[in-house]
Amino acid sequence: MPREVVIVTSVLALAAGALGLWLGLAHRPPDEGTVIEAVARAHVERHGGALSDCLARVGQGEVWLEVTCAGFVYRVDRQGRILAPQEPRT
Repeated sequence: MPREVVIVTSVLALAAGALGLWLGLAHRPPDEGTVIEAVARAHVERHGGALSDCLARVGQGEVWLEVTCAGFVYRVDRQGRILAPQEPRT
């Protein structure tokens, strides 16, 4: 096989591998602590209170976490998105 073909093939394979690794690491979902803190901060900015007023528990099905802050429940999926609007608990 000609040397140029081997070099071009090797460079393309390395570039594809590096791009795949970069995309895989860039699309890593957030960890639990990061999601809980982000939801708690958003709640405090909107409704007031303290971050310590919020707690989280594991959800079921598509709900990964349920973060409860002063009567409001935020259901979060594995990508860190809030699935349902907050619902005041009575």
